[in-house]
Amino acid sequence: MPLGLVVAISPTILTVVIVLLIGAQNAPAIGFSLGYTAGLTIDILLFVLLGGLAGVNLTTNWTTYEGWILVLIGIGLAALGIRQFHHRRRTGDPPPPRPRWMAAINGVGTVRAGLIGTGLGALRPKNLLMIAAASVAIVTGGLGALGTAIGIVLFVALSASSVLAITALAVLGRDRMMPRLTEWQEWLEFHAAAMMSVVLLVVGVAVFGQGLGAVTS
Repeated sequence: MPLGLVVAISPTILTVVIVLLIGAQNAPAIGFSLGYTAGLTIDILLFVLLGGLAGVNLTTNWTTYEGWILVLIGIGLAALGIRQFHHRRRTGDPPPPRPRWMAAINGVGTVRAGLIGTGLGALRPKNLLMIAAASVAIVTGGLGALGTAIGIVLFVALSASSVLAITALAVLGRDRMMPRLTEWQEWLEFHAAAMMSVVLLVVGVAVFGQGLGAVTS
């Protein structure tokens, strides 16, 4: 599922987890990771449920609806990728100022970190785009109840895999991981925009092509 991969490769979310792991004990990072996973799960369940309910009353071919939705999502992703590339950090540029919420996340407790994670998982625009596209594919795929459940689990697992993996590695070997976490944070701060621009462009073009094929078939 490339859509879940786009969610997983999120420099902002990965930076938050790393900041929590570096600046606090493991508990807040665990709370954030679980909350983030819960936010993704809530969204995909709601989207699939609403899509299923809407599909009951639609008499037009669902493939056409799916195609146009994917076309629009593909255009949106490509536009985001171009914007990210335009604003990428270049050699010699000063470090960008950190968002206020990034500084405020230092020192939060486990419960608050979990709530922040849930909000970021459920409400980030990029996540909503990916979840909308994934839910369309699941609802219109004729998977049945079991297949739909498996599709939801796979999407959430892939989307949250990076956050959960970094947290698990740090929990299992905190002392060993601290130097690497600092290196990863510095790398993400410099290359975040360029990395996301490439991912968004590639997936946007792929989603656009898939939707266009469904519309014209």
